[in-house]
Amino acid sequence: MTDAFQQAAEAAKATSTTATSTNIPAGKMADVDDPFATSSEIKTGGVWTPRVPFEDIEGRMVVLVPKSFDPEAKNPFPGGDPTREEFRVDLVILDGDPFTYEYTEPDPKGAALPRIEKTMTVDSFPFTAISQSVAQGGLVGKLKPLFEEGRFFLGVMSYAPYVADAKKGATIDSTRAIVQNWISKGRKGTKPQYTWALDDRPTVLTPERRALAAAWWAEYRKTL
Repeated sequence: MTDAFQQAAEAAKATSTTATSTNIPAGKMADVDDPFATSSEIKTGGVWTPRVPFEDIEGRMVVLVPKSFDPEAKNPFPGGDPTREEFRVDLVILDGDPFTYEYTEPDPKGAALPRIEKTMTVDSFPFTAISQSVAQGGLVGKLKPLFEEGRFFLGVMSYAPYVADAKKGATIDSTRAIVQNWISKGRKGTKPQYTWALDDRPTVLTPERRALAAAWWAEYRKTL
């Protein structure tokens, strides 16, 4: 475990950020001795991790490190509002088994050419996915005050009911059962209604998991 967390710390040191990143360290800004950044310290571009599908990390403990907020990001889905609120975060996956996910990226020879299909394998933890978009209303609402305070969002990635369904008695557990049943049947039929949340119930975010998060923080804070 120590080696994995040390690797995460070294990787974080080598990470550049986008020009829109705020990079507020955890804690109060008043406690920071040197809050100033200069042009030569700010790097743009060059760092990107293919977006990790939340479905592939469902049930895993994660940390969302908010980096920037756009209240009018372009909405990629047709038929709705042209813009949406969106955070850019570093997504830190702290536990679970190795997994592989698929993604596409533009052909480097030209945008007009077909996109390239690739896979990303995650086989060691913690794993940090840089510059991930988060636009789900529930997560955005939780991230807003944390971003202002310079704190991180910790929990277990979970299927969750929408507010209207929760008022009717739906829970994270019941929603998870419905979604997993739909997946087990080959995703046939109507897709269940669900959103995403970071579950922090003591039975899920256990003392052992909190200790693991604390071990990650002990290494990550050295990079701030």
